[in-house]
Amino acid sequence: MGEGRFEPEFPISRINQDGVYRHDLGDLDPLCDSMTRLGLLTPVVVTNDGALLCGKRRLAAALCLGWQTVPVWIPAKVSDTLRIAALFDDETLHKSLTPIEQVELYAEYETLYAQQAKLRQQATRFKHGNQAAAKDAGGDDGNGPVESTEPFSAVEAVPSAREQAARAVTGSASQTRLEQVRELQRIAADTGENPWVRDDAGQALAGINLDGKVNGRWQHVKVQQQLARLEDTATDPDLPDPVRQAAAEAFTGIRAHDSIADQYREARKAAQHIAHVKQDTPVRPAKPVDPHAAEHRQVRMLVDLLRREHGWWDRNDPAVFGEYADSDQWVLVESYVEGAGRWLKSARGSRTTG
Repeated sequence: MGEGRFEPEFPISRINQDGVYRHDLGDLDPLCDSMTRLGLLTPVVVTNDGALLCGKRRLAAALCLGWQTVPVWIPAKVSDTLRIAALFDDETLHKSLTPIEQVELYAEYETLYAQQAKLRQQATRFKHGNQAAAKDAGGDDGNGPVESTEPFSAVEAVPSAREQAARAVTGSASQTRLEQVRELQRIAADTGENPWVRDDAGQALAGINLDGKVNGRWQHVKVQQQLARLEDTATDPDLPDPVRQAAAEAFTGIRAHDSIADQYREARKAAQHIAHVKQDTPVRPAKPVDPHAAEHRQVRMLVDLLRREHGWWDRNDPAVFGEYADSDQWVLVESYVEGAGRWLKSARGSRTTG
């Protein structure tokens, strides 16, 4: 979602509420009272052509007060997902969203609420009519509806953009779970990450989309990520021996636990421990920079990937594959094997002997 723009006096007559399914607006009196005293501190959100996205209760209260205009926020870009989510209530829409779709929508809402928070910092009241003068109105008791924000002196009581976004998408303060899914997405897409950790993250996301279970899968991927880093540290010839030894011991310690929860706790301790060991270990004299560091890293990552799958030809019966694989599966394996053969031939031609 882009930055968008703010319009302090947008004609209510130009706001189109077609498709808005929320009919039970609840008791508007407290909201009307707050808006009379403080003004509308959280703008209504509309599309560029005036279609209502968020703020039907605020808009209804403005009409009850006889306002002709309201302050609005117009996002620069509104996705179809956000438009639909804003029109349907939680019970009809959010049950149909997959966990991955929830995260996508959560990210958009987070941006939206962060933009609104920025507006509240720039101006906390508006002039009479649609921007009531609040200078001499006295303070709010802090118990008004969410859509009527508190004055600046109590801004710390306003939920964070992440919490607001999570409640908008799931109906609860589930931002931790949503952030875990976001991190799994980042790991799966990070080309600098260890290949088998990326693969684990991709498999975790696929499983989450099926059953919605997040925390255990997230912990598993974080453990694998830490194990990969410890292995890199333990085998890095440029690091001091105490650091390499501590990494190797931490790696073994994590693997000694059976449950993912215990492994995750050990992985967190290991990260802190290695950081302290590095801090307390004298720095070696600087070595010449490896001019082929990127190439060596590429080789290590390839070897890590192949080590994980090594021996698959012994673990899978070729007769079973030949008889039961469909055409797409056959082409995939055939192209993999043929491509690997061509790749190895080319690599062999570049190999030098010592």
